[in-house]
Amino acid sequence: MTICHERKLIFIHIPKNAGTSIIEAMGVENMFMDKKIEEYKEHYDEYWDKYKKFTVVRDPIDRFISAYKFARMKESGWFSATGEEGLVKHHHHDFCNSMNINEYTQHLYESYNDYDRWTIPQTFLILNKNDEIEIDYFVRFENLHEDLSKIGIKSIQKLNSSKIEDDKVIQLTKKSKMKLYEIYDIDYKNFDYKKESLFNYS
Repeated sequence: MTICHERKLIFIHIPKNAGTSIIEAMGVENMFMDKKIEEYKEHYDEYWDKYKKFTVVRDPIDRFISAYKFARMKESGWFSATGEEGLVKHHHHDFCNSMNINEYTQHLYESYNDYDRWTIPQTFLILNKNDEIEIDYFVRFENLHEDLSKIGIKSIQKLNSSKIEDDKVIQLTKKSKMKLYEIYDIDYKNFDYKKESLFNYS
């Protein structure tokens, strides 16, 4: 579960935003995560109006790069390209290994149906049925330790980080960045990230 009764917290997990690390630090099980907020609301109905609901948001391009790296990984702890420990292969593993990040950006830009929970705009995962963001406290990935400490979560370890052997395949062109700005425009607006600051990736 992503609920902590001791701290009266409900964690709304957005993939690639330190979720595994936070679950570990909260001392709870991760059996209910990677859902949309209405599913969390139904699951935790008894506590929804009593506990503080929090989530972690992240620079959209930084999260996209992490998602791309994650899909390419042969072994990640959640997925396995070899079927090790009974794990399945990430559904974009072969796809992302066949193209660099700019080609992947172009593909998603043209193929909305290929978005998944790792690449969909973060906002869509936390909108309720009335298109309202139903979160009490936002943690910024870039300020993770300090923001989490304010709600009693400390000693965060870095877990399930996305790794890649060749950094050349994640070098975004200006053209790709502009497409990603468009794809994730709603996140930039809702979470107050600045597009201009992202040009230090290349």
